Amino acid sequence: MSCAVGPGGGGCFGFVWWDTASVYETNIWDLKNARSIGAVSADASGMSYVPALLVPVPLIARTQNAACKGVAEQLKGFFAEDAAL
Repeated sequence: MSCAVGPGGGGCFGFVWWDTASVYETNIWDLKNARSIGAVSADASGMSYVPALLVPVPLIARTQNAACKGVAEQLKGFFAEDAAL
């Protein structure tokens, strides 16, 4: 991507992209017995883009949000199974 400013104005032209990844892991502990009783993890990947024709427009992949939601769903399932026992 290239940007320039001059007496008549400015602007950008080009295209930039990159890969993004987020990985979250959570350990579940039984505090009464001081031991780990399980673990869940989630990962998400995506590609972010910034096209520019006069003005750069970032299109950012929301990998952190997706991975966090994945861990939350797994934790919900983990505790739902535990409550059913």
